[in-house]
Amino acid sequence: MGSFVFLRLHIEPPLAELMITRVYEGLLLGAGEITGLRLVLWACASLGYLPTPHMLHCFKDSYAASKNHSAANLVQCDSSAVWSLAVLGVLDMEFFKMALQPSDKSTPAYAEWSQVAHHVQLEWPMPKPSSTRSQNEMYIFNVIQLMGYVAIAHHVSEDGMHSIDIALLPQAKVPCKVAIEVDGFPHFLYETCKLDKGPIATRPDGSILFRNAALEEQGWRVVTVPWFEWEYQRTKTDKVAYLETEIREAVSQHALNDRLQHQMC
Repeated sequence: MGSFVFLRLHIEPPLAELMITRVYEGLLLGAGEITGLRLVLWACASLGYLPTPHMLHCFKDSYAASKNHSAANLVQCDSSAVWSLAVLGVLDMEFFKMALQPSDKSTPAYAEWSQVAHHVQLEWPMPKPSSTRSQNEMYIFNVIQLMGYVAIAHHVSEDGMHSIDIALLPQAKVPCKVAIEVDGFPHFLYETCKLDKGPIATRPDGSILFRNAALEEQGWRVVTVPWFEWEYQRTKTDKVAYLETEIREAVSQHALNDRLQHQMC
């Protein structure tokens, strides 16, 4: 499964199930290896594939048991493991406290660790978000302002966990919180192929799914602007119409959810 992640290939569920079943059976027989288990957890999270609850808890328990008697542990691997468990929805406070704390704050491991720490509601200093913005992000930010919206770049979510690319707080045209995420090529997996262009990465990976779920839990309506959809908008008129439609749909969904909640009360 690691090969699928490195090649950024979407894995079909039957094939993924076959692969992780072999790991699962190895654990049941006591022949599972911790490195392979870390890789499976990370691959499932990165590819957005959710194993059965029984398998997932078996993986989690086996990893926890291995750390109880393990000598030296690789910080990067442990950080990726807790991030993976958070993405897959089975991380708990006890497991988090047991895992190692990365010592080097400049590594990707620390950024992952910080995200998970905030996810389980621990006080933890987040690394400062990068001030650099992609060309598409800067362009979209300027267009949204010209459309009459009050926009904030790199707005930090309430739990301090995510830096939102472009945030629209409640205002005249938007009665709810809207998070606009400009997602580039590295956030997507290959799933389709065009004869004239070859493989096209169009399927969101696990990090996008985790981010969107976390923001939605905090009351944000998430608008994702994928790189391949933005490329199709050739003229400025097309781009404005695309953004207006996406924002309007997010607001409409918010209004619909509100009506449903009132009806249930």
